[in-house]
Amino acid sequence: MVAGVAVLAVANSVGEELLWRGALAHEGRVLPVAAQYCLQVVSFGLAHWHGLPGGWAGCLLTGVASAVFFWIHRRWGIVASVLAHVVADVVIFAAVLPLVLFTGWAAAAA
Repeated sequence: MVAGVAVLAVANSVGEELLWRGALAHEGRVLPVAAQYCLQVVSFGLAHWHGLPGGWAGCLLTGVASAVFFWIHRRWGIVASVLAHVVADVVIFAAVLPLVLFTGWAAAAA
């Protein structure tokens, strides 16, 4: 289980960071910095609408995380933002795992 959580966290983090802090940040570099942050926050938040938690609360939380990851990316680069994202995902996945395993949450959510 620990290995599975770690692999999923790394895969998810690398993919999302390459898309949002990599490709989207690269394409948005012509925008003012405030607009770049808005683009990151809104798009990343909305992409997590069906996350845990979902809806507006999930969008808000992941939007804040996006602003932090983007700040890390701008200051220290993509590797640093990937590492920060991995840590965040490990914590989230480890917190959700007991719900999935012991409460039937995954079946109820489907």
